[in-house]
Amino acid sequence: TIGGHLRRRRAELRLGQSQASYSLGISTVTLSRWECDKVFPTAPHHPRIVDYLRYDPFNNAPKPA
Repeated sequence: TIGGHLRRRRAELRLGQSQASYSLGISTVTLSRWECDKVFPTAPHHPRIVDYLRYDPFNNAPKPA
C-alpha cells in the first residue's frame, strides 16, 4: 500500500512523522492517516510522494534518476 511505502521510507531515513510530514508539505495528522491507509493521497500530492520515495508507487514503475 502507499502507506506501507511511506512508513518504510520514513524508517529507512530514520525520520519522525513530524520531519517526514514537513518534507512532504503536509501535516503529521495527514501523514499518519496515509501511513495507516485510512486516507489515500490525492493527485496533487503524488509528485512530492514520488520525490520522497524516489520511485513511483502509483504505477509501480521505477523513477528515472
